[in-house]
Amino acid sequence: MAQSQRSHSPGVLRYLEEELGTTLPDPSYPATTLQTFTWIPFFADLTAHVLTYRDRQPELIDLLKQLQQQGRKIAPLNDQNAAGQTIPLLVHDPFTFFSHFCRGITFANQRAIFADLKSEWKLDSPIPTDLKGVPLANNQKAWFFSYESHRHPNDIDSLWDIAEQVLQGPDAITEEAWRNALHVRQVGLAKLTMGFFWLNPEAFLPLDQSVRGYLRRAGVTVPDPITLSQYRTLLQDARQRLGKSLPEISHDAFQNAPVPQPRYWAGGHYWSTGSRLKEFLQESAWWHGYQESDALPEAIQTFERFAEIQPGDYFAIKGWGGTNDLRVYLTGKVETVDEDTKRILIDSQELPVPQNIKPARGTGSWSGTLREVTDPAIIAWMFQQKTYRTYLKSPLWGILWQ
Repeated sequence: MAQSQRSHSPGVLRYLEEELGTTLPDPSYPATTLQTFTWIPFFADLTAHVLTYRDRQPELIDLLKQLQQQGRKIAPLNDQNAAGQTIPLLVHDPFTFFSHFCRGITFANQRAIFADLKSEWKLDSPIPTDLKGVPLANNQKAWFFSYESHRHPNDIDSLWDIAEQVLQGPDAITEEAWRNALHVRQVGLAKLTMGFFWLNPEAFLPLDQSVRGYLRRAGVTVPDPITLSQYRTLLQDARQRLGKSLPEISHDAFQNAPVPQPRYWAGGHYWSTGSRLKEFLQESAWWHGYQESDALPEAIQTFERFAEIQPGDYFAIKGWGGTNDLRVYLTGKVETVDEDTKRILIDSQELPVPQNIKPARGTGSWSGTLREVTDPAIIAWMFQQKTYRTYLKSPLWGILWQ
Protein backbone atom coordinates (compact mmCIF):
# COMPACT_ATOMS: atom_id res chain seq x y z
CA MET A 1 0.00 0.00 0.00
CA ALA A 2 1.31 3.44 -0.89
CA GLN A 3 2.62 5.56 1.94
CA SER A 4 0.57 8.57 2.97
CA GLN A 5 1.73 12.11 3.47
CA ARG A 6 0.59 14.25 6.39
CA SER A 7 -1.26 17.52 5.99
CA HIS A 8 0.91 20.56 5.31
CA SER A 9 -0.96 22.57 7.97
CA PRO A 10 -0.99 20.84 11.40
CA GLY A 11 -0.96 24.21 13.15
CA VAL A 12 -4.25 25.18 11.54
CA LEU A 13 -5.85 21.89 12.56
CA ARG A 14 -4.70 22.26 16.15
CA TYR A 15 -6.16 25.79 16.23
CA LEU A 16 -9.43 24.46 14.85
CA GLU A 17 -9.52 21.75 17.51
CA GLU A 18 -9.41 24.43 20.16
CA GLU A 19 -12.20 26.37 18.45
CA LEU A 20 -14.47 23.31 18.10
CA GLY A 21 -13.49 21.64 21.37
CA THR A 22 -12.76 18.30 19.70
CA THR A 23 -9.89 16.20 18.35
CA LEU A 24 -9.59 15.96 14.58
CA PRO A 25 -7.63 13.33 12.65
CA ASP A 26 -4.72 14.52 10.55
CA PRO A 27 -5.82 14.24 6.90
CA SER A 28 -3.67 12.05 4.70
CA TYR A 29 -3.40 11.93 0.94
CA PRO A 30 -2.29 8.98 -1.20
CA ALA A 31 1.30 9.58 -2.29
CA THR A 32 0.42 8.32 -5.77
CA THR A 33 -2.07 11.17 -6.29
CA LEU A 34 -0.20 14.11 -4.78
CA GLN A 35 1.21 15.30 -8.09
CA THR A 36 -2.23 15.28 -9.69
CA PHE A 37 -4.59 16.28 -6.91
CA THR A 38 -2.64 19.33 -5.78
CA TRP A 39 -5.84 21.02 -4.62
CA ILE A 40 -6.48 18.59 -1.75
CA PRO A 41 -4.03 19.99 0.84
CA PHE A 42 -4.91 23.54 -0.17
CA PHE A 43 -8.64 22.88 0.27
CA ALA A 44 -7.87 21.32 3.67
CA ASP A 45 -6.23 24.60 4.71
CA LEU A 46 -9.19 26.60 3.39
CA THR A 47 -11.65 24.39 5.26
CA ALA A 48 -9.77 24.72 8.52
CA HIS A 49 -9.75 28.50 8.23
CA VAL A 50 -13.29 29.10 7.05
CA LEU A 51 -14.73 26.98 9.88
CA THR A 52 -13.36 29.51 12.37
CA TYR A 53 -15.72 32.19 10.98
CA ARG A 54 -19.01 30.84 12.30
CA ASP A 55 -19.38 33.64 14.85
CA ARG A 56 -17.92 36.34 12.61
CA GLN A 57 -19.62 35.83 9.27
CA PRO A 58 -19.62 39.58 8.41
CA GLU A 59 -15.80 39.44 8.48
CA LEU A 60 -15.86 36.59 5.97
CA ILE A 61 -18.18 38.60 3.72
CA ASP A 62 -15.89 41.63 4.04
CA LEU A 63 -12.98 39.49 2.87
CA LEU A 64 -14.98 38.32 -0.15
CA LYS A 65 -15.97 41.91 -0.93
CA GLN A 66 -12.32 42.88 -0.77
CA LEU A 67 -11.47 40.18 -3.31
CA GLN A 68 -14.37 41.34 -5.46
CA GLN A 69 -13.06 44.91 -5.42
CA GLN A 70 -9.69 43.59 -6.55
CA GLY A 71 -11.35 42.19 -9.65
CA ARG A 72 -11.78 38.60 -8.51
CA LYS A 73 -14.77 36.67 -9.87
CA ILE A 74 -16.72 36.39 -6.62
CA ALA A 75 -20.43 35.48 -6.74
CA PRO A 76 -22.95 38.25 -5.85
CA LEU A 77 -22.88 39.39 -2.21
CA ASN A 78 -26.20 41.22 -1.97
CA ASP A 79 -29.26 39.99 -0.10
CA GLN A 80 -32.94 40.72 -0.74
CA ASN A 81 -35.72 41.34 1.78
CA ALA A 82 -39.42 40.45 1.63
CA ALA A 83 -40.19 43.75 -0.12
CA GLY A 84 -37.82 42.84 -2.94
CA GLN A 85 -35.28 45.48 -1.89
CA THR A 86 -31.56 44.84 -2.17
CA ILE A 87 -29.92 44.81 1.26
CA PRO A 88 -26.39 44.00 2.53
CA LEU A 89 -25.60 40.32 2.95
CA LEU A 90 -24.78 39.54 6.59
CA VAL A 91 -24.68 35.74 6.65
CA HIS A 92 -22.52 33.09 5.03
CA ASP A 93 -21.65 29.41 5.37
CA PRO A 94 -18.60 27.26 4.51
CA PHE A 95 -20.18 25.60 1.47
CA THR A 96 -21.20 28.91 -0.10
CA PHE A 97 -17.71 30.23 0.61
CA PHE A 98 -16.25 27.38 -1.47
CA SER A 99 -18.84 27.93 -4.20
CA HIS A 100 -17.30 31.33 -5.02
CA PHE A 101 -14.37 29.55 -6.67
CA CYS A 102 -15.83 26.06 -7.21
CA ARG A 103 -18.16 27.19 -9.98
CA GLY A 104 -18.07 27.98 -13.69
CA ILE A 105 -15.19 30.47 -13.85
CA THR A 106 -11.81 30.04 -15.55
CA PHE A 107 -8.94 28.25 -13.83
CA ALA A 108 -6.93 31.48 -14.05
CA ASN A 109 -9.64 33.27 -12.07
CA GLN A 110 -9.78 30.43 -9.56
CA ARG A 111 -6.02 30.53 -9.03
CA ALA A 112 -6.14 34.31 -8.54
CA ILE A 113 -8.63 33.82 -5.70
CA PHE A 114 -6.46 31.05 -4.23
CA ALA A 115 -3.40 33.32 -4.32
CA ASP A 116 -5.26 36.08 -2.47
CA LEU A 117 -6.60 33.69 0.17
CA LYS A 118 -3.17 32.14 0.66
CA SER A 119 -1.72 35.59 1.25
CA GLU A 120 -4.57 36.82 3.48
CA TRP A 121 -4.68 33.70 5.67
CA LYS A 122 -0.95 32.86 5.40
CA LEU A 123 -1.71 29.32 4.27
CA ASP A 124 1.07 26.74 4.27
CA SER A 125 -0.08 24.70 1.27
CA PRO A 126 1.02 25.68 -2.24
CA ILE A 127 -1.49 27.12 -4.69
CA PRO A 128 -3.08 24.22 -6.63
CA THR A 129 -1.92 23.53 -10.17
CA ASP A 130 -5.03 21.48 -10.94
CA LEU A 131 -8.62 20.98 -9.82
CA LYS A 132 -9.09 17.47 -11.15
CA GLY A 133 -12.14 15.78 -9.71
CA VAL A 134 -13.60 18.96 -8.21
CA PRO A 135 -17.31 19.33 -9.12
CA LEU A 136 -18.49 22.84 -9.90
CA ALA A 137 -21.64 24.60 -8.75
CA ASN A 138 -24.05 26.18 -11.19
CA ASN A 139 -23.24 29.90 -11.52
CA GLN A 140 -26.93 30.76 -11.13
CA LYS A 141 -27.30 28.57 -8.04
CA ALA A 142 -23.97 29.00 -6.29
CA TRP A 143 -25.34 29.95 -2.86
CA PHE A 144 -26.36 27.19 -0.47
CA PHE A 145 -29.03 29.41 1.08
CA SER A 146 -31.79 31.70 -0.16
CA TYR A 147 -32.42 35.41 0.02
CA GLU A 148 -33.58 36.70 3.40
CA SER A 149 -37.12 36.89 1.97
CA HIS A 150 -37.25 33.09 1.67
CA ARG A 151 -34.66 32.07 4.26
CA HIS A 152 -35.70 29.97 7.24
CA PRO A 153 -34.35 31.21 10.60
CA ASN A 154 -32.29 28.04 11.14
CA ASP A 155 -30.92 27.63 7.61
CA ILE A 156 -27.49 29.13 8.17
CA ASP A 157 -26.95 27.32 11.48
CA SER A 158 -27.98 24.04 9.82
CA LEU A 159 -25.27 24.51 7.19
CA TRP A 160 -22.61 25.36 9.78
CA ASP A 161 -23.63 22.40 11.96
CA ILE A 162 -23.20 19.84 9.22
CA ALA A 163 -20.03 21.49 7.84
CA GLU A 164 -18.33 21.05 11.21
CA GLN A 165 -19.40 17.40 11.26
CA VAL A 166 -18.20 16.84 7.69
CA LEU A 167 -14.63 17.65 8.73
CA GLN A 168 -14.74 14.70 11.13
CA GLY A 169 -15.99 12.19 8.55
CA PRO A 170 -19.22 10.37 7.56
CA ASP A 171 -19.74 8.68 10.93
CA ALA A 172 -19.80 12.08 12.68
CA ILE A 173 -22.82 13.30 10.71
CA THR A 174 -26.06 12.98 12.66
CA GLU A 175 -29.45 12.17 11.23
CA GLU A 176 -30.73 15.51 12.54
CA ALA A 177 -27.98 17.49 10.82
CA TRP A 178 -28.50 15.56 7.57
CA ARG A 179 -32.25 16.16 7.65
CA ASN A 180 -31.94 19.84 8.55
CA ALA A 181 -29.42 20.54 5.80
CA LEU A 182 -31.59 18.90 3.15
CA HIS A 183 -34.49 21.07 4.27
CA VAL A 184 -32.56 24.27 3.47
CA ARG A 185 -33.94 25.95 0.37
CA GLN A 186 -31.33 25.89 -2.42
CA VAL A 187 -29.91 22.59 -1.15
CA GLY A 188 -30.53 19.16 -2.64
CA LEU A 189 -28.67 15.89 -2.23
CA ALA A 190 -26.34 16.42 -5.20
CA LYS A 191 -25.44 19.93 -4.10
CA LEU A 192 -25.03 19.04 -0.43
CA THR A 193 -22.70 16.10 -1.10
CA MET A 194 -20.75 18.28 -3.52
CA GLY A 195 -20.16 20.62 -0.58
CA PHE A 196 -19.13 17.68 1.59
CA PHE A 197 -16.52 16.75 -1.03
CA TRP A 198 -15.09 20.27 -1.18
CA LEU A 199 -14.53 20.31 2.58
CA ASN A 200 -13.34 16.72 3.02
CA PRO A 201 -12.60 14.99 -0.32
CA GLU A 202 -10.87 11.98 1.21
CA ALA A 203 -14.04 11.01 3.11
CA PHE A 204 -16.97 11.98 0.85
CA LEU A 205 -18.19 11.72 -2.72
CA PRO A 206 -20.41 14.17 -4.60
CA LEU A 207 -23.56 12.44 -5.81
CA ASP A 208 -24.06 14.49 -8.93
CA GLN A 209 -25.34 12.92 -12.12
CA SER A 210 -21.86 12.04 -13.43
CA VAL A 211 -20.78 10.25 -10.26
CA ARG A 212 -24.09 8.42 -9.82
CA GLY A 213 -23.95 7.14 -13.38
CA TYR A 214 -20.30 6.14 -13.08
CA LEU A 215 -20.92 4.22 -9.84
CA ARG A 216 -23.92 2.40 -11.26
CA ARG A 217 -21.94 1.37 -14.33
CA ALA A 218 -19.28 0.01 -11.98
CA GLY A 219 -21.87 -2.07 -10.12
CA VAL A 220 -22.21 0.14 -7.03
CA THR A 221 -25.77 0.43 -5.72
CA VAL A 222 -26.95 4.06 -5.70
CA PRO A 223 -30.38 4.30 -4.02
CA ASP A 224 -32.71 7.13 -5.07
CA PRO A 225 -33.65 8.74 -2.76
CA ILE A 226 -30.75 7.89 -0.44
CA THR A 227 -30.61 7.94 3.35
CA LEU A 228 -27.61 8.93 5.44
CA SER A 229 -26.97 5.29 6.32
CA GLN A 230 -27.12 4.29 2.66
CA TYR A 231 -24.75 7.12 1.75
CA ARG A 232 -22.19 5.85 4.27
CA THR A 233 -22.49 2.36 2.79
CA LEU A 234 -22.09 3.72 -0.72
CA LEU A 235 -18.82 5.44 0.22
CA GLN A 236 -17.41 2.16 1.51
CA ASP A 237 -18.67 0.15 -1.46
CA ALA A 238 -17.24 2.65 -3.97
CA ARG A 239 -13.75 2.42 -2.47
CA GLN A 240 -13.82 -1.38 -2.25
CA ARG A 241 -15.26 -2.06 -5.68
CA LEU A 242 -13.16 0.48 -7.61
CA GLY A 243 -9.98 0.31 -5.53
CA LYS A 244 -9.44 4.05 -5.81
CA SER A 245 -9.49 7.11 -3.57
CA LEU A 246 -12.66 9.17 -3.59
CA PRO A 247 -11.00 12.11 -5.41
CA GLU A 248 -9.86 9.68 -8.11
CA ILE A 249 -13.39 8.30 -8.40
CA SER A 250 -14.82 11.81 -8.77
CA HIS A 251 -12.22 12.66 -11.42
CA ASP A 252 -12.78 9.43 -13.36
CA ALA A 253 -16.54 9.91 -13.21
CA PHE A 254 -16.20 13.32 -14.84
CA GLN A 255 -13.73 12.05 -17.44
CA ASN A 256 -15.98 9.13 -18.38
CA ALA A 257 -19.28 10.97 -18.20
CA PRO A 258 -21.38 10.73 -21.34
CA VAL A 259 -22.06 13.88 -23.31
CA PRO A 260 -24.59 15.82 -21.18
CA GLN A 261 -28.12 15.19 -22.32
CA PRO A 262 -31.28 17.00 -21.29
CA ARG A 263 -33.31 15.36 -18.57
CA TYR A 264 -37.07 15.01 -18.64
CA TRP A 265 -39.44 15.84 -15.82
CA ALA A 266 -43.16 15.83 -15.12
CA GLY A 267 -44.95 17.77 -12.39
CA GLY A 268 -48.54 17.57 -11.19
CA HIS A 269 -50.96 20.47 -10.97
CA TYR A 270 -53.23 19.37 -8.14
CA TRP A 271 -52.39 20.57 -4.61
CA SER A 272 -54.16 19.81 -1.35
CA THR A 273 -55.90 23.21 -1.76
CA GLY A 274 -57.02 22.50 -5.33
CA SER A 275 -55.76 22.66 -8.89
CA ARG A 276 -53.19 25.23 -10.06
CA LEU A 277 -53.52 24.20 -13.69
CA LYS A 278 -55.02 27.49 -14.89
CA GLU A 279 -52.14 29.49 -13.38
CA PHE A 280 -49.54 27.07 -14.73
CA LEU A 281 -50.91 27.27 -18.27
CA GLN A 282 -51.36 31.05 -18.21
CA GLU A 283 -47.80 31.64 -17.05
CA SER A 284 -46.23 28.67 -18.87
CA ALA A 285 -44.67 27.80 -15.55
CA TRP A 286 -44.72 25.22 -12.77
CA TRP A 287 -44.00 25.31 -9.05
CA HIS A 288 -44.79 23.19 -6.02
CA GLY A 289 -46.44 24.13 -2.75
CA TYR A 290 -44.30 22.33 -0.19
CA GLN A 291 -42.54 24.20 2.62
CA GLU A 292 -39.03 23.44 3.89
CA SER A 293 -40.56 22.46 7.23
CA ASP A 294 -42.66 19.70 5.63
CA ALA A 295 -41.36 16.33 6.82
CA LEU A 296 -43.38 14.20 4.39
CA PRO A 297 -41.16 11.91 2.27
CA GLU A 298 -42.89 13.25 -0.87
CA ALA A 299 -42.02 16.83 0.13
CA ILE A 300 -38.36 16.01 0.80
CA GLN A 301 -38.12 14.07 -2.46
CA THR A 302 -39.72 16.94 -4.39
CA PHE A 303 -37.18 19.45 -3.04
CA GLU A 304 -34.30 17.11 -3.93
CA ARG A 305 -35.54 16.53 -7.47
CA PHE A 306 -36.33 20.21 -8.04
CA ALA A 307 -32.73 21.09 -7.17
CA GLU A 308 -31.54 18.92 -10.07
CA ILE A 309 -33.65 20.55 -12.80
CA GLN A 310 -31.55 22.67 -15.14
CA PRO A 311 -32.31 25.09 -17.98
CA GLY A 312 -32.38 23.04 -21.18
CA ASP A 313 -34.19 20.11 -19.58
CA TYR A 314 -37.74 19.29 -20.66
CA PHE A 315 -40.81 19.53 -18.47
CA ALA A 316 -44.42 18.34 -18.71
CA ILE A 317 -47.39 19.37 -16.60
CA LYS A 318 -49.39 16.25 -15.89
CA GLY A 319 -52.62 15.28 -14.21
CA TRP A 320 -55.39 12.71 -14.07
CA GLY A 321 -57.36 12.13 -17.24
CA GLY A 322 -59.70 9.59 -15.68
CA THR A 323 -59.35 6.26 -13.90
CA ASN A 324 -55.71 5.18 -14.26
CA ASP A 325 -55.27 7.66 -17.11
CA LEU A 326 -52.47 10.18 -17.54
CA ARG A 327 -53.22 13.53 -19.12
CA VAL A 328 -50.45 15.90 -20.23
CA TYR A 329 -51.47 19.55 -20.50
CA LEU A 330 -48.21 21.23 -21.48
CA THR A 331 -44.70 20.22 -22.48
CA GLY A 332 -41.64 22.27 -23.33
CA LYS A 333 -38.04 23.16 -22.63
CA VAL A 334 -37.08 24.61 -19.24
CA GLU A 335 -36.03 28.23 -19.72
CA THR A 336 -35.18 29.26 -16.16
CA VAL A 337 -35.23 27.73 -12.69
CA ASP A 338 -35.76 30.07 -9.74
CA GLU A 339 -34.60 28.34 -6.57
CA ASP A 340 -36.04 31.02 -4.29
CA THR A 341 -39.62 30.84 -5.55
CA LYS A 342 -39.34 27.19 -6.66
CA ARG A 343 -40.66 28.26 -10.06
CA ILE A 344 -39.82 26.81 -13.47
CA LEU A 345 -40.49 28.83 -16.61
CA ILE A 346 -41.26 26.66 -19.64
CA ASP A 347 -40.85 27.44 -23.32
CA SER A 348 -43.94 25.47 -24.28
CA GLN A 349 -44.04 23.52 -27.50
CA GLU A 350 -46.45 24.63 -30.20
CA LEU A 351 -47.18 21.06 -31.25
CA PRO A 352 -50.33 19.48 -29.82
CA VAL A 353 -49.59 17.90 -26.46
CA PRO A 354 -50.67 14.32 -25.69
CA GLN A 355 -54.04 13.91 -24.08
CA ASN A 356 -55.55 11.03 -22.08
CA ILE A 357 -53.68 7.76 -22.16
CA LYS A 358 -54.48 4.51 -20.37
CA PRO A 359 -51.35 2.46 -19.69
CA ALA A 360 -51.12 -1.29 -20.03
CA ARG A 361 -52.33 -3.12 -16.95
CA GLY A 362 -49.81 -3.54 -14.14
CA THR A 363 -47.38 -0.88 -15.33
CA GLY A 364 -47.71 1.56 -12.44
CA SER A 365 -49.59 4.70 -11.49
CA TRP A 366 -49.17 8.37 -12.38
CA SER A 367 -49.13 9.71 -8.81
CA GLY A 368 -46.42 11.99 -7.41
CA THR A 369 -45.71 15.72 -7.31
CA LEU A 370 -42.51 15.69 -9.38
CA ARG A 371 -41.02 12.79 -11.29
CA GLU A 372 -38.06 12.33 -13.58
CA VAL A 373 -38.99 10.57 -16.82
CA THR A 374 -36.26 8.28 -18.15
CA ASP A 375 -38.11 5.64 -20.15
CA PRO A 376 -37.46 6.25 -23.89
CA ALA A 377 -40.99 5.19 -24.80
CA ILE A 378 -42.60 7.66 -22.42
CA ILE A 379 -40.22 10.44 -23.50
CA ALA A 380 -41.04 9.79 -27.16
CA TRP A 381 -44.77 9.96 -26.49
CA MET A 382 -44.78 12.82 -23.99
CA PHE A 383 -42.11 15.15 -25.35
CA GLN A 384 -41.48 14.19 -28.97
CA GLN A 385 -45.12 13.88 -30.05
CA LYS A 386 -44.78 10.27 -31.25
CA THR A 387 -48.02 8.36 -31.52
CA TYR A 388 -48.86 6.67 -28.26
CA ARG A 389 -50.11 3.52 -30.00
CA THR A 390 -46.52 2.57 -30.73
CA TYR A 391 -45.78 2.46 -27.03
CA LEU A 392 -49.08 1.49 -25.43
CA LYS A 393 -48.09 -2.12 -24.80
CA SER A 394 -44.48 -1.45 -23.92
CA PRO A 395 -43.49 -3.43 -20.79
CA LEU A 396 -41.47 -0.40 -19.69
CA TRP A 397 -44.48 1.91 -19.74
CA GLY A 398 -45.11 3.60 -16.46
CA ILE A 399 -42.11 2.28 -14.55
CA LEU A 400 -40.93 5.79 -13.69
CA TRP A 401 -44.30 6.63 -12.20
CA GLN A 402 -44.44 3.96 -9.51
